[in-house]
Parts: sequence; C-alpha cells; structure tokens
Amino acid sequence: MIGNYAVVIPALNPEEELAEYVDRLLEIGAAHIIVVDDGSSRDRAHIFSKLTTKKRCTVLHHPVNCGKGRALKTAFSYFLDHLGNLSGVITADSDGQHSAEDVEKVAAALEHNRDSIILGSRDFSLEYVPPKSKFGNQLTSFLFKVLYGENIGDTQTGLRGIPKQELPWMIKLKGERFEYEMNMLIYARKMNVRIREVPIRTIYFNRNEGTHYRSVKDSLKIFRKILSGLFYYSYPALLFFIIDILSFSFLYHYVINGIPHLWKLLAATAASQIIAFAVLLLVKQKLLKWKRFLVKYIFVCLSFIVVSFLLIEAGSGLLQFNIVFAKAAASVLLALVFYQIQLHWDVFDAFYQHGHLAGERRHG
Repeated sequence: MIGNYAVVIPALNPEEELAEYVDRLLEIGAAHIIVVDDGSSRDRAHIFSKLTTKKRCTVLHHPVNCGKGRALKTAFSYFLDHLGNLSGVITADSDGQHSAEDVEKVAAALEHNRDSIILGSRDFSLEYVPPKSKFGNQLTSFLFKVLYGENIGDTQTGLRGIPKQELPWMIKLKGERFEYEMNMLIYARKMNVRIREVPIRTIYFNRNEGTHYRSVKDSLKIFRKILSGLFYYSYPALLFFIIDILSFSFLYHYVINGIPHLWKLLAATAASQIIAFAVLLLVKQKLLKWKRFLVKYIFVCLSFIVVSFLLIEAGSGLLQFNIVFAKAAASVLLALVFYQIQLHWDVFDAFYQHGHLAGERRHG
C-alpha cells in the first residue's frame, strides 16, 4: 500500500540513524522519500549528502531554519510539482518516533479512506510518556473537542496521511512551525474533511529530549491557533444573535401594534428569527446548495421560532423580566445552540464545504 505514497520527513540536525530509517522506508515500498533539511548545522551535511545518493529519495534544503510548518509546505509543493502521479503523502518525523511499520499502517488506512486525513495516534496513558507531552496533548485534545466538536486523541502527532487533493490548500495555510499542524486540523474540520485515527506505537527516546519543540513558545502558538480558529465558527452565531435581538426589539415596539400581546409576541419572534436566518443565508448565498438544505433550514428556523417564543413568554410572564431582556436571554441560548448545530449537524455544511479554500482544493 505504501507504494502509492511519498513519505515527507522534515529534519533539523538529524542523527545518523536517519539514513537507516530512509532505507527501511524504501525497503517496505515507499514510492519516494522527500527529506527537507530545515537549516541544519554543517556537521550534519554528510547525512543529507548520503541521502541524495539513494534512489527515490530527494533532499530539499532551507539555508536557515524556517520551522516544521514551512518544511512541510516546501515538501508538499515539491510533491505536486514532481510526483503528482502518486496518491498522497505520509508525513513522518526524523527523530525515530515513527516506526516504518507505523508509516505503512497509516498508508494502508489512507489507501482505504482517500477522502480522509489519517492521523497516527499515540497512547498517552502509558507511564513512560514525558509529562509535558502528555499534558500538552491532553489539553489541546480537550480544547479541540469543546471548540470544534471533533474528538481527536493525538492532535500533535507528526505521522499523518494526506491525500493529494488536500495539499493545495494546505500549502497556503498560515503557520511556519509546530502550530501549522494544529492549523491543518482546524481547517480540515472547517471544510468537513474527515479526520481518522489509527493507533501507532508510542516511542520516546531519552524522554523526548531531542525534540525541537519549544515548550512555551510553540505551545502558546498552538493554543492561539485553536482559539483564533474559533472565530470561523462563532461569527455566524454572533451575527444571528445581534440581528435577532435588534429586529425583535424594533418590530415589537415600533411596527407590530393593535393586536393581543401573545399574537404580537409570536409575530415579532417569528419575524426576527426569519430575518436573522435570511441574513445569514444572504451572507453565505454563494456557498449554499439551496435545494439540498432548504428543508432542513425551514425545520431549524421553525424550531427556533417556537423555542424562542416559549422562552420569552416564560421569562416575561412567569419571571416578570422586561420583554427585551427576556428576548436577549432567549437569543443567547439559541445562539449557543446555533453554534453547536454548525459543529454537530450538517444543516450548515454548505457554509464550509463550498468555501474559498474548498474551491482551491477542487481546482488546485
């Protein structure tokens, strides 16, 4: 299975064993190896020189250290320019953490799931896992689950299988160092690219002392990426809340008059909900397949009208809240529900499946 894929290895001051690792990958059938020398010191030059003598192995060089993210993007660009006949890439680290057998396992999973990104997932419950690695990954996994609705056991794994059609948008992603790999997962989630995990061996040498991961700086960049990516999902919910509350207040106080309170409340609630949803659809009209989502759109809109009406009536009637305050409280709850709908239900999949980056993925 690995014969359909190129293995990408970003390397900064690698050990002598890298050449043996490349030999092993070629031995088990890797179609091609792309090693990126990311500004290694001169005393490691002989390692890369040795790699250039191997068939089906290409060494690319950064004159200075640019970071793992940039090294991966350099390799992806080379792949698309020179190895487009292959089905995709498998990224692996140069420090020996990813066995050749696990690379083969990820390639096999990708071969059977060519619409997915495959992650080689380590077991962080093992006793010998370094505490900083265990804590960092558990925290990012928790945040990713809460904010993006995807349960990923190993968000920081460097062993990944990526199909060829996903590489064009990955090359254009921001992120030059370790935060790039998190950004990759966030954007994959946004565009509804499936993310699958396969278990791999959990290997650490000398408690991971040879890693180039900068605990504080790189962790802060990763967390910043997680939180900044939240805006992509949260801004439709925020827009929904603002339009809903403003239109309700205007309609209830200045437009709808001369009818009983309950009918006035129902009319203002229904109209404000319809306006809020309509504005969202107008904002995203180029991204939406109308026929496919019209029924679900109507169902969600009607459900929100009923729930909003009941919450406002309960708040203003039973709890004696001001009508606008009751509406604001109801709108906050519905905005939170709206956010969860985007994460867990495909009513608004079209907002993300046919976006700008997705267009690049199809035409790149």
